[in-house]
Amino acid sequence: MDTLFYLAQGAGAVALILTIIGIQFGNRDKIILFYFIADAFLVIEFFLLNSISGAIMNLISTIRCFIYYVYDKNKIKTPMATMILFEISTIITGIIFWQNIWSLLIIIANLTYNYGTWQKNVLTLKITALIQSICWIVYDFIFKAYVSMAQEGITIVATIIAITIIIRYILHKKRTENKNFCKDYKSLTNS
Repeated sequence: MDTLFYLAQGAGAVALILTIIGIQFGNRDKIILFYFIADAFLVIEFFLLNSISGAIMNLISTIRCFIYYVYDKNKIKTPMATMILFEISTIITGIIFWQNIWSLLIIIANLTYNYGTWQKNVLTLKITALIQSICWIVYDFIFKAYVSMAQEGITIVATIIAITIIIRYILHKKRTENKNFCKDYKSLTNS
């Protein structure tokens, strides 16, 4: 293995550490800031691994995270037109920098996660993150981005746990509301 391979894995390791740190924050703008920096290291990683389409898709993610960060920091809702612009740029650059059939995976990953990070529903965000990570883990394996593969594996496990917690919360809330409705209904009919 050559020096570029090890430098690529090092860039992936920095991205992994930044992602883990970013997840620990409670506010969205700090999380997105750390994702912005992590994505920049992923651009370097995939460029060094000669995966131009992977580098370009991560460059789009880097720009998207920066723009979403600026909107969040200024407490402005990101316009739908911005999300659509990122969707169109993902498709166009995906076609221009197409390397092989595996490029389709990261186009799907970027399209999905772009929508997920734009809208505010946490469950939808987590589901799109899961889809994105599944696409990227396969791509990482094909292009020997082993540290990024580990990052996506951690993300998949953490996201499944988060989705499970959210669904359990929603179901618990519905059951509680349903019981309260039944109690209210009984008290109304017994009067």
